[in-house]
Amino acid sequence: MTKQIQNPYLDEFLKLDLSRLRPLSDTEQEMKKRYACAVPTQKALEAIAEYNPIIERGAGGGYWAWCLEQLGVTSKAYDIFSSAHALINPYCEMARTWTHIFDSHDPQIFIWAWEQFSLMLCCPLTRNNMAYTILESYLQIGGKQLIYIGEPEGGHDADEYFFRLLYGYGKHPPEMELVTKMPLPCWPGSNDSLFIYQRLPND
Repeated sequence: MTKQIQNPYLDEFLKLDLSRLRPLSDTEQEMKKRYACAVPTQKALEAIAEYNPIIERGAGGGYWAWCLEQLGVTSKAYDIFSSAHALINPYCEMARTWTHIFDSHDPQIFIWAWEQFSLMLCCPLTRNNMAYTILESYLQIGGKQLIYIGEPEGGHDADEYFFRLLYGYGKHPPEMELVTKMPLPCWPGSNDSLFIYQRLPND
């Protein structure tokens, strides 16, 4: 039997009358700061858990990692604001993180993890090359699975270079293949889904 986890974000979200909320309302902003940008579901978390262990970059307060850990997933969550700097982390409420957040400035991040960890990116910064740079580094050292949570190309997450790399524009065949797409509960004006990609064999 699958373990039912604690997921206060989803519990609170389902109680809202979204028809009364405008995009980027105070309620949305407050809950994103308390929990995460995207709302996890049990089904999405179970799908991600199949790709255990996981390394997350841009983890914010670590809410998704915390949920996954309840399912027995081994996760390493990294952010420029580690748990030691939670007091100044704009994505944390009351200066605490949901799980331990490691410092993403650590140069050893991918050196020790590439053979066994899947990469997870949750709502990477829009019009920012962070997601592209991380995915490029991950692929260069042999990474094989990407778990991307957010909007598709043209949305509010990542930049065009990330999606060009992900979709393999200019490459035949592309390096990555979409194996799972799952819609998530969305705030007004958002279009979040879970996307899981696997690297194609290099014949």
